Amino acid sequence: MLLSLSINNQHGSLIYHKNISEKSRLTSNEEIRIASTFHGLSTIAKRLCIVSDEKHKATLDQQSGITQIEGNHFSLYCLETLTGLSIFLVTLPSAFPSGIIDNILSSVYQGYADYVQKNPFHEPDMPIRLDLFDKFIQGIIQRYTY
Repeated sequence: MLLSLSINNQHGSLIYHKNISEKSRLTSNEEIRIASTFHGLSTIAKRLCIVSDEKHKATLDQQSGITQIEGNHFSLYCLETLTGLSIFLVTLPSAFPSGIIDNILSSVYQGYADYVQKNPFHEPDMPIRLDLFDKFIQGIIQRYTY
């Protein structure tokens, strides 16, 4: 079961949040706090992921970071894009195979690219308040809700 969906910009600010289930009711301040905390933790995790290159010099792996957190009562999945956008999906533990989670996160990112970034009236890094994007997200939710 999907619980919630959030999108952070590259600065860690929450720009979109959707509660999908009644089980996931947080105040707006709690949502913002969780989003910024996860951004900080993910940034630190990226700095800790050091990979050796051919010359044995330590380099940072830019594709690393926190991609999944498992709790007793939830699973949090994250897709970080090359532009720094972070898409978070919270589900019940083991509700979906990882392939389906990847599809959901990729679909959300595709919708973000199509409906938000291509919208000439939307300013980057500002909260997303677009009806077409909301309808697109609702379609994804309906596809994966049972």
